[in-house]
Amino acid sequence: MKMIPKVLVLMSVYNGGKYLAVQLESIASQEGIDVSLYIRDDGSKDNSETIIREYAEKLSIFYYRENNIGPAGSFMRLIELAEDKYDYYAFSDQDDFWEKDKLYTAVRQLKDEHKRPALYYSNTKRVGQNLEEIAEPYKKVYHTENFPEVLILTEAPGCTMVFNKSLLILLKRYIPNSVYMHDHWTLQVCAAVGGTVVYDAEPHILYRQHVNNVMAGLEKMNYNPVQLFLHRIQKFFDFSYKASVIAEELKKGYFELMDQRNRKFVQMVSDAPRCLKYRVYMVLTNKISTPYFVHNVRWKLQVLLNKL
Repeated sequence: MKMIPKVLVLMSVYNGGKYLAVQLESIASQEGIDVSLYIRDDGSKDNSETIIREYAEKLSIFYYRENNIGPAGSFMRLIELAEDKYDYYAFSDQDDFWEKDKLYTAVRQLKDEHKRPALYYSNTKRVGQNLEEIAEPYKKVYHTENFPEVLILTEAPGCTMVFNKSLLILLKRYIPNSVYMHDHWTLQVCAAVGGTVVYDAEPHILYRQHVNNVMAGLEKMNYNPVQLFLHRIQKFFDFSYKASVIAEELKKGYFELMDQRNRKFVQMVSDAPRCLKYRVYMVLTNKISTPYFVHNVRWKLQVLLNKL
């Protein structure tokens, strides 16, 4: 008898009432899998809880209402809460729409990975606030599973991620004190320990763009050329992501699980703010880079200014 894979969806909610029912309906409509949800309410003040409780009749939902700690902290808390009795795990935003094959497609591509940590993520189809198609003039496709690249630049959307039990156990092993975003951290841990990373260029999710979605960047769609140029300049000089901080956290949690190459790199990035020799090497070498010229220039500038 064929076993139906069990998938636990981890969803963080904050004042999500406007779009939450549509997303929960799309999760309830997933085909070919047995789905459960852990939903952590990050201090909502709207009707999110009412909607969630209504969907408890359709879905197996474990609901947690706690204080506001922001999206990264909230998802990391969900990782802490997640039990390792499911086959696969997935992150979910509160305002997207999943196509019916979203989870099954991911599970099918991860099915041969059991003991080895494995992560799937896909492209997204950007839509407007009413799920209407919108132009994507600034769309870019980026994929890497190379650990140095992942530590420099991570552009894997967490809302598409599905990962196996082996990776969940690794994530639960060490909860970092400082993390940029939960999806960055998940991919970085998988790559650091030599896990499998699968990228699907075909989108299976409608990624809703609206003014309350802080990660969507919808405002760029209406920028004139001058505004867009200024926006890109601002983003270029935004050094809020600290690779050395993440490297230090990875070193604390997973150093002995890395191969020699990854150990050497994570040690160098971790020590770089205090070591001029390492910073000079990272500026001059071509061995540490991404497929994007602009990102490479920005990385070298960040190292040169010691903003790591």
